[in-house]
Order: sequence, then structure tokens, then C-alpha cells
Amino acid sequence: MNKTNLDLEYYFSLLYQKRKTIYKCGIIGALIGVIIAISIPKRYNVEVILSPESNKSGTNNSLANMASMFGLGNINASGQEAINNNMLPDIIKSTPFLIEMYQIPVAKSKNDTVLIPLCQYIEEQKSPWWNYIINCPNQCLQFIKRQLIKQDQSPTKESSVNNFSLTPQQENIINKIKGSLNADINKKTSMTIISSTFQNPLVAAIVADSAVNKLQKYIVRYQTKKALEDCKFLNHLRNEKQKEYYYHQEAYAQFIDKNKNIKLQTIQAEVTRLQNAMNIAYQIYSQIESQYQLAQAKVQEEKPVFAIIEPSKVPLSPIYPSKTMFTLTFMLLACLGSMAWIIFGRDILQSLKKITH
Repeated sequence: MNKTNLDLEYYFSLLYQKRKTIYKCGIIGALIGVIIAISIPKRYNVEVILSPESNKSGTNNSLANMASMFGLGNINASGQEAINNNMLPDIIKSTPFLIEMYQIPVAKSKNDTVLIPLCQYIEEQKSPWWNYIINCPNQCLQFIKRQLIKQDQSPTKESSVNNFSLTPQQENIINKIKGSLNADINKKTSMTIISSTFQNPLVAAIVADSAVNKLQKYIVRYQTKKALEDCKFLNHLRNEKQKEYYYHQEAYAQFIDKNKNIKLQTIQAEVTRLQNAMNIAYQIYSQIESQYQLAQAKVQEEKPVFAIIEPSKVPLSPIYPSKTMFTLTFMLLACLGSMAWIIFGRDILQSLKKITH
């Protein structure tokens, strides 16, 4: 029997002799795991699945055909979209979007009649007990600082949030909202998954639903901005040209009424001039009216279509922490640590003694 086999037999024999110690360490590790799992607040996750926007080629062709009917030539509306699905994860993490989520009303339970802003709820969320010990010096410094400057900097009492200049408290809350909201793109199905994770299941569902609604409005507002500006300009121009047309039409009608029995050539020439001016004004007005109708259709065409495959709903069980996982993990670590100490601890102590002596 070689030396390696002798060493293995010795180690197994040593571990067997100290098995009660290993069991005790495993029980202690399991208890530590349970304590840690209980100390960590539960977190609930809500996922909303959105389908990708449908192809607009059919709508674009209809818009081009409409333009051709109005005699405005071929309009190519199939340009690249300003926002695509791949940008949604960046949008939902952007500061302007998070500021919109800052003060949305949430309820802790279905029976709550008074809603509170999300920023206030986030400050009321629980933390593990060791966080209070770690943050105690910083909290003391913040308390002393508030007493010195004689003003309350509580973000829940601030009515507005300045995107350009955030206070430390506001930035801290926005970072927590950012960590609780997420958007992922499924590369196989191209589905967008909006997820929300909070300690309260109802709050998680409300925030997820609000995030989807605000994301839809955000994208619609961004996508239709140029089309709305064009529509507004054409509406203003249409009103001006309509007034010009009515002016020339009235001038022509009044001149005809005043000179209907006169056969002079000068009168006929003036009639022709007024009629031509009226026809030109009408042609311009008619063309701008057609462009305005197309612009209105373009606004509707630019609005992206969202189909919610899986809506927001209140989760029944938390996603984190898992007491079983923590218990087994700490028990395994404690057992492995005790076994390593039983095998190598004597050698380590002897090495330390040699170093000290």
C-alpha cells in the first residue's frame, strides 16, 4: 500500500472520529443560514410580456397610395424608426423615465384607501439588521449635518424632482427604483419582458403596470413628435390659406354682383383676374388641406402598437430569499470548513507556532 492510500485512510479515519464535531458545525451552519434567510426581507417579482411592434409596411403602402390619390407624389414612410425594441432596456433605466416613476401612487394592500408615492414607499422598505449596524456611522453623520444646516432634506416632502440637479436623497431613491425595474429582450421570440421587484407583492404589480403604461406613452410621444409638429404647422398654414381663399372668393362674388349688367372689356378683364386669383387660392388651399389630412394619418401611423401577452398580476410567493437554499448552503459550508480544519488545522497551528518562535 503506497503512501497516498495511507494518507487517505488516515484522513477518513480522522474525519470519522470527529464526525460529531462535523455534525455540530453543520447544525450551527444551518441555524446561521435560517437566521440570515429570516433577516433578509422577502422580495416579489412581477413580469409583463410585450409583443414586438407589427410590421408597418402595409400602413406605409396605404399612406403612399393616399398621397398618390391626392396628387402629392409617392411618400416613402418606411424609414428607420427612431426607437426600436432593443432600446427599451436603456429607456427604462434612463433618469427621465425613472423620474416619471418617482411619485406614482402605490398601495401596500388592497384595503388601503390612502395611496402613497413610490419614493415614500421605497424609504419605508425594510433592510437586513446588519445594514443598520453598517450604516449607523453614516446615519449619525447625516443627522448631525441636518441639525447643523437646520433643514429637512427628506425627499418624500419634495414636491418636484429636478432632472438637472438631484439631491443625494433623490439620487439614492432613483437608483433603488432603477435596481427594481428591468427590461429584457428575448432574442428568440423578440418579446420584451418588463420586470418589477419589490418587498410588497401589490406594489410590485402596480409598479410593473405603471412602468408599461408610461413606457408606451413615452415611446408614442417620442415617435409622433415630428409628425405632430408637421401636423401643427400644416394646420396653421391651412387656416391661413383658407382665409385667403375666402377673401378672394368674396371679392369675386361682390364684383360680379356689382357689375353683372355691364359689358365693358375692363370689367370682363377684372372678372377674369379675380376669378384666376380665386382659383389659384383654392388650388393652394386644397393642396395644403390634402397635406394636412396626410399629416394626420401619419401621426396615427407613427404610433407604435403594443400587445400585452402577459399582463401584470399580484404574485403569490416571493422570489427571494429561499430559506432552503440558505440553510443547505451554510450547512454545507460549515461542514466543509470543519472538515478542512480537522485535516489541516493541526499543520496550520504548528506552522504558526514555528513562525512566532
